[in-house]
Amino acid sequence: MAVPVTDQTMARPRIGLMTFGDDRDYMWDGYFGPMTEPRHEEAANYLRSLQVELFSFAEVARSKEDVDRQVRELKEAQVEALFAHTPCWTTPNVVVRAVQHLDVPTVVMTSKSAATHGTVGLLAAAGALSQIGFDHVRVRDDFGAPICEAELMP
Repeated sequence: MAVPVTDQTMARPRIGLMTFGDDRDYMWDGYFGPMTEPRHEEAANYLRSLQVELFSFAEVARSKEDVDRQVRELKEAQVEALFAHTPCWTTPNVVVRAVQHLDVPTVVMTSKSAATHGTVGLLAAAGALSQIGFDHVRVRDDFGAPICEAELMP
């Protein structure tokens, strides 16, 4: 269930965080899962440090069913923007599915780590979004880097 993770007493932008992961069980269990899950927590912690009302999930979205459930909950929470986190390789169509169904301004982000294949996931998902004409912001940097807050909180 999407739960707010910041103080709701101040008017802050309502941001949804979805972290996407590889849908292949053998790759998830053997490689990407142990890298993705800690980075998902890192993303949530970073976004909590900003002046936003964050709606997040404990689990990484890896399937159409995961995406549909999380999008439904983010719609119910009336989020105003989506932070689509691709810390490792992810199947681009699950990111596109989420972004299209949520239909709010979107940031697609990954870190600079070459070990995770996150850049490939970001470029594949963001490229697919460009192909369908969905405007979005791409950020490839580490949390806390000046560009992160500049791009996320203009």
